[in-house]
Amino acid sequence: MITRGTGRSSHSRIEYSVEQMAADVLTLMDRLGIARAHFAGHSTGGAIGQVLAQDQPERIASLVLSATWAGRDAFFRRCFEVRKQVLLQSGVESYLRASVPFLAPGWWVSANDAALEAQHRAQVAASPPVEILASRIDAIVRFDRRARLGEIAAPALVVVAADDMLTPRFYSEELASAIPDAKLHVLSGGGHFAPVIVPDEYNAAVGAFLASHRHRLLGEGQQRQRPQVTRIRLQNLLRRVQCLGLIARLLVGGH
Repeated sequence: MITRGTGRSSHSRIEYSVEQMAADVLTLMDRLGIARAHFAGHSTGGAIGQVLAQDQPERIASLVLSATWAGRDAFFRRCFEVRKQVLLQSGVESYLRASVPFLAPGWWVSANDAALEAQHRAQVAASPPVEILASRIDAIVRFDRRARLGEIAAPALVVVAADDMLTPRFYSEELASAIPDAKLHVLSGGGHFAPVIVPDEYNAAVGAFLASHRHRLLGEGQQRQRPQVTRIRLQNLLRRVQCLGLIARLLVGGH
């Protein structure tokens, strides 16, 4: 799911918030007839996942919090203040270019420079207005759910790359220590775009977690009768998880 105000989704001129984004997820689930789901959220998606698991626990069977944070601190505030300043003073293209060092390891940027240039051109052409991107940045900086992390009852995996520059490892350590029985998995590298940069390592960690909790959506009888359907659904979910990093690249108003 690409959230409102990004990519090809609606460019609504509203005051954005993570809670509003979570409400959009619930609306989509309702429209699709999904009562309960395994939720994998990368970056801003992880903030959305925290809101859903805290406010609508009956809708979340398990939770993957990928390269995300529980609430702002001085480092987070400084990162987004300077990114917003670049956006407002120099425009979307400069904002995208300035964001790259936060999002991907240097070796990967060097190896994919031409692809990044093409990606930036496409993003600039399809970009929402600057004020929408700025409102989304404000929403991200306002987000803080630290006080309610202990309310998350769904099984949770917290995953982060060791070299993530935007949402550093210690953010994930905070989440994993505060969420009851959460598991922390630190990837060897990949930066903030780890799902794309190290997809095999990422999918192995997330896939093992999702497989261990797939029963939470099915009754015992359903598990016996529909193992092949369950495997197919898990494979489809893993393919979607692998796309999370691609989705994150479209979230130019946030991470």
